[in-house]
Amino acid sequence: MEHIASQSALPHQDKDAEYLSAYEWNLQQAFDAVGKEKKNWKTPDSPSIKLWFSKDGDFGTQICNFMTWKYEMDADASLQIKPGIYTMAGCPEPLMELQKWASDLLSRKFQYTLTTAIANAPPHLQLRFADGSRWELKGEPTPKTKYGSEGEAILLEVEAQHVPCNDNTANGTECLRVREVNWHVRNGKGEFHNHGKWQTFKLTAIEGYSHPPGWHGVLNVTRFKLKNPPSGEMAFAYLLQGETTRFSQ
Repeated sequence: MEHIASQSALPHQDKDAEYLSAYEWNLQQAFDAVGKEKKNWKTPDSPSIKLWFSKDGDFGTQICNFMTWKYEMDADASLQIKPGIYTMAGCPEPLMELQKWASDLLSRKFQYTLTTAIANAPPHLQLRFADGSRWELKGEPTPKTKYGSEGEAILLEVEAQHVPCNDNTANGTECLRVREVNWHVRNGKGEFHNHGKWQTFKLTAIEGYSHPPGWHGVLNVTRFKLKNPPSGEMAFAYLLQGETTRFSQ
């Protein structure tokens, strides 16, 4: 379903804002004012450009710095933009140029067309800017949308060495050895004050985490309870938020 706002579109604007907030929007293509595709925004060394929106009127991205703006939806399918918050880190010149290009476009009023997901086709967002250029973005569900909840913040200790998986996977399959801990302060015996039982996780079980050889430490993750997981599969999904403590590598 494609929506282009009209003068009586206030309910649709609210619906659009809620829909935008349910996805992370990944830039797929960029075109200049005459319709020529811009290629130099996407290089092996540059990050993908992703936009996030809140239904309360904020949106942002992170290229070199974290950048946010305030937006208001108009009846002509446009977003009025006001300044938000910027961090001020220094980055290599190509990254700073990429950031300036994106910031210059996103800091002024632009129009949008939102196409919601249909069957297996992901949602699509087109942004049309004041200079005549445009972006084409694909939506990917946020964790809340994907799992149906905000999730629970927990700490997981990950041991340095892989261990054999203890399920029915093929011989030789390796897993992570992990356990939940209540906090990451050790006592004098080198153990955590409060911890759960050791478990084996598939190497890909923590989304966003790749285990460096010999790394032993604690990860900050968000845990989501899965609805009707397949028999024999994990009852939870895990999303990496960051590393809190490193014991060895």
